[in-house]
Order: sequence, then C-alpha cells, then structure tokens
Amino acid sequence: PSTGEGSGRGGGGGGGVVNNTTYTVTPGAYISLNVGAGGTNNTNGGNTTFGTITAYGGGHGATRDGAAGNGGSVGGGNYQFNGYIITGYNGSAGTVTAGSGGTSYGNLGGYGYTDNSSYSVGGGGGGAGSAGGNTANTNGAQVAGGAGGAGYLWAVTGQYYGAGGGGGGDNRHTWARGGS
Repeated sequence: PSTGEGSGRGGGGGGGVVNNTTYTVTPGAYISLNVGAGGTNNTNGGNTTFGTITAYGGGHGATRDGAAGNGGSVGGGNYQFNGYIITGYNGSAGTVTAGSGGTSYGNLGGYGYTDNSSYSVGGGGGGAGSAGGNTANTNGAQVAGGAGGAGYLWAVTGQYYGAGGGGGGDNRHTWARGGS
C-alpha cells in the first residue's frame, strides 16, 4: 500500500485455503491444476483448483467509491465522505465464499476510517487464518491502516497461506503491514 493524498484503499483479502486430508490420488493418474492469478485494483484474485477441490481467490480492497470484493477472504473496508454524508464500505459486511472439496478457511476484512474530509485510511484485508484488522486508533485518533489478517498455518510445512494485505494510508496516515 502507498501513502498519498486522498484515500488509502482497503487491503486485499488473501486467497481462501481448502484442506482435504482424505483426497484420493492414484499414482500415474492425471489431476488438473489451475493456480489463480492475484487480484488487482478492483478485481478479485482468481480461483485455484486441484482436481475437484476449489479455493476461491481473495476479494479486492474497498476504495472511497466502492465496496470491498468478496472471495476466499474479503478485502478491507474504506469510507467515502461527501459533504455531510459518510458512506461506509467495510470489509466485515462482505461475504466469504467457502471453497469446495474439503475444510475451507477464509475471513472478513476490517473497517476503514475517514476524518470527514478528503482523507481516509483502509482496513486490513481478511486472511485465511484470521480477520483483517480495523484501522489503528490511538487516543481517539485513527492513525494507521488496518493490519492484514494472518494466513492459514499448515502444520505439515510450517508455512502460512492466504494472508491478507494491509490497509493503505494517505499523506497524513500510515499504511499497515500485511498478515503473516
């Protein structure tokens, strides 16, 4: 995420994770594999398939003009200030799309923030292991984008998969780190 005048986007949601410990694999048999592409500005990440298992791509982060995308995990939120009207696009209002073919993991994004002027900070994108963080609050002042949600920790490899992106900042607020 970058820091700049105006609006910090919500962090992108991490891709969903599907765990299936009973999937049957026959030696020498063909199993189709398609790895989904990462998301961009207002586009969700692509779905990943392995045979009959599907893990949904992460949802894109909200902007000041549009809601966060739904997906394996939901993108972080943001707010739009227009005169005296504030429209909230929060990640926790999104929908996590469960994968198929096993146990599915994905979470919601965090809340964004606006200071009722032309500035806003994005909430963290949801991760496969935990929800995205809300914007940081210090003594009543929102000071940073929300942290990205943690990925799903797979015990077999000790690695995290599907972490959410950190919420973006503007020229008065800092951005946040993505999830582990």
